[in-house]
Amino acid sequence: MRYDPDGHRRRRRTVCVSTQAGCALGCTFCATGQQGFSRQLTVAEIVGQVLNIKKDTVKEKNNFINEHKLKNDEINDLTNVVFMGMGEPLANYENTMSSIRILNDPKGLNIGARHITISTVGLVPQIIKLSEEDIKLFKSLKNSGDLKDSLFVEAPFDLCEQSAYGVFIGSEDTIDGELPKYECIETISLLKDGSYEDGWYIVHTGLTKGSLEFQFEPEGGDFDINELVIEYQKVNLSELSDDLYGELNFNVLSNILYKGDFIDEYDEAELIDRGIDREVHILQIKDEKINTVYKNRNYLEEC
Repeated sequence: MRYDPDGHRRRRRTVCVSTQAGCALGCTFCATGQQGFSRQLTVAEIVGQVLNIKKDTVKEKNNFINEHKLKNDEINDLTNVVFMGMGEPLANYENTMSSIRILNDPKGLNIGARHITISTVGLVPQIIKLSEEDIKLFKSLKNSGDLKDSLFVEAPFDLCEQSAYGVFIGSEDTIDGELPKYECIETISLLKDGSYEDGWYIVHTGLTKGSLEFQFEPEGGDFDINELVIEYQKVNLSELSDDLYGELNFNVLSNILYKGDFIDEYDEAELIDRGIDREVHILQIKDEKINTVYKNRNYLEEC
């Protein structure tokens, strides 16, 4: 970015960096997403973009100073890096973080962490991982709505690091008319010890009308319903609602055991989905009040 000699931001020079060749996420508002994914960029390729631009900005800085008779400290060369080029940075997590450490290191380019921004569509596991890094960056969530280009939230986050994956199940479902034993192994909730804890929370759901089928034949005899244990996770996020599936309050099947052993046929069963609908909620809890700061469905539109 270049600024006029009397511009109020002439001390800032920003380079936009790519982390992938193409992108697999296919956001409709992004031209890169329409060309598909080719490969991950290496650490050298990511850092190389910054080095090449820095060479140009040093030359421009010197020419600018001579032309406008400025002092050396009145204008800078490269000052800021934004990971907003081709690709999803958090989908190339290790190479992105390695390049950031080189850019931030005093023996590297010595660019301050607060001058480095990662833009993401909202890959929640990687956002959580990023919040635990010992380098504090700015993150922005890409969106196609009217959210003033980006939503910036400064790390560290107060995140509820819980997750559930599986099919929905009722705790009263019967098998051949008989009720097996149900055990809740975890409850996923915004509540902690009966109250809400102040902080920022990201809730990511990927819901589908799917099914899971498998056959099980017990060894050495007839099937005994009393030996069957179904473990599940209770998702109690009734404060939130999915636009298609409604209130986020349901049970997720975790494990099926028979006579104390995991059923291999269940572990090997294929989950058949019929199209996943994804929603991202970003919440701020303050003084027991929940404020939905941002909501996005299928990375395409702000809800």
